[in-house]
Amino acid sequence: MKRSFIWILLVTLIMGGWLLAEEGSTVKVKVASANVRSKPDASSEVIAKVTAGMVLKV
Repeated sequence: MKRSFIWILLVTLIMGGWLLAEEGSTVKVKVASANVRSKPDASSEVIAKVTAGMVLKV
């Protein structure tokens, strides 16, 4: 659950806004590519890369 929240938070920040999502919601990546990090910090470890069109579940 915590990891899913971090994914959504980071993707949302990259897209330029904040997302308040309920559990079970999904988001779609709208940028060409984005790094998903282990913590909400630009210097933290990249744990995954996502590309445009990917759908992530909260």
